[in-house]
Amino acid sequence: MAVDLAELFYKQKGLCYWCKGAMHLDGGNDPRAATREHLIPKSRGGKGFVKKAGRKQRNIVAACRKCNNSRGNMDAHTFKSTMRPHV
Repeated sequence: MAVDLAELFYKQKGLCYWCKGAMHLDGGNDPRAATREHLIPKSRGGKGFVKKAGRKQRNIVAACRKCNNSRGNMDAHTFKSTMRPHV
């Protein structure tokens, strides 16, 4: 089932899952454009849902293009340790 980017965007109040910076839904190559981001990358076995604390949750969140591209297929812990605040 495809996840609607706008639904994720509004659920997260327009903020990137990773950097908490403001995003927009206009698309394009703008670094602040909202994208779909897999918490567990598909290349690491991530599926549509993951178990977290014994509960099923979506494996997809909204992230800005800059964070999504910077992360690549790093695991969440590694990526968070490399992050610098966006300005």
